Amino acid sequence: MLDQRVQDQTTHLNDKYERLTANYEELHRLVMEIRSQMGGSRAPPNWLYGPRDYQPPSSHLVPPLL
Repeated sequence: MLDQRVQDQTTHLNDKYERLTANYEELHRLVMEIRSQMGGSRAPPNWLYGPRDYQPPSSHLVPPLL
């Protein structure tokens, strides 16, 4: 029973992470488009790395949320 809850929570968190990544990438694309229309082509310095550069821990190491 506990293993199923952990698996369900892990699946839920992985889905949320994928949506967050997609939203971040869309935001980044929009910011770059706006900046190019304003004459600037550089990304803000804190956006050198995106969420895809971060490697989350293995799913079997993600603790369940209680």
